[in-house]
Amino acid sequence: MAWRRRLWLRIHLWGALTLGLVFALLGLSGSMLVLRAPLLQWEVGSAAIRLKTAPEADTPYASQEAWKAAARDAYPQFERIMGAARPRAGFLTSDNAIVFGAVHGRRAMGVAMIDPYTAQPRAFFIYDDLLLARIVALHRSLFLPRPVAGPVLAVCGLVLLVSMATGAWLWWPRGPAAGRWRRGLTMRRQSRGLRRCRELHDITAGYLFFPLLVLALTGTWLARPEWFAWLDPDGSLKPMASALHARLMLGLAGEAIAFVAGLALPVLYVSGLLMWWKKKRRGP
Repeated sequence: MAWRRRLWLRIHLWGALTLGLVFALLGLSGSMLVLRAPLLQWEVGSAAIRLKTAPEADTPYASQEAWKAAARDAYPQFERIMGAARPRAGFLTSDNAIVFGAVHGRRAMGVAMIDPYTAQPRAFFIYDDLLLARIVALHRSLFLPRPVAGPVLAVCGLVLLVSMATGAWLWWPRGPAAGRWRRGLTMRRQSRGLRRCRELHDITAGYLFFPLLVLALTGTWLARPEWFAWLDPDGSLKPMASALHARLMLGLAGEAIAFVAGLALPVLYVSGLLMWWKKKRRGP
């Protein structure tokens, strides 16, 4: 049993030391994306997000062609209109309609916010210049080229799953005593130093193990869906994987859990690193 524990500990340690910082960045960026609506409003202003005037009940939307024409006329920055989205139907959450397309002189995406009822222009911005766009790029590609990003993220997901499995084995309280479970899920006030780091590490992983497991599995799936062709040959389950990854299919409660679970990864990385360093300084 002792040799097995040493083996799992070594696997858990080196997985965390090699990719722990990546896990922390993916978790932190994922948590920030849960807050993308207020972040977008902070960056582009409330005029781009909120309706100028609330319409009367049962007022129909203007046509998508009217939205595109309004964006084309109001914003000469557009080189080519590529599409439009209804309010709150896309990744950028807004009460206004969204028209997007290529801009002159840059390889970047321009976005126009259009009143969906009156087709009046409300705002224009370059998506690629937003902090939000950089957070998305970090979370979805680690700023790597697209052909490389998918495999790298999928491998990171697999390593995270192995790290979670070995960590769960190491944490699992042995014996039937309820006190052992309680010690594994609580922080004692008198704890200091290495013990404090271990307790923080244990309760963070213990309480958030299952949300983290779902996020790691679905993240791996979304990064390399072809790896899951045996489970989803026609790709029909991919929207479910995406919904699980974003909200755990639990609505606002799921978003809140996903937000906390994302923050858990940097907490686990820092506390694990501190434990390793303190043990290393203490010596054998």
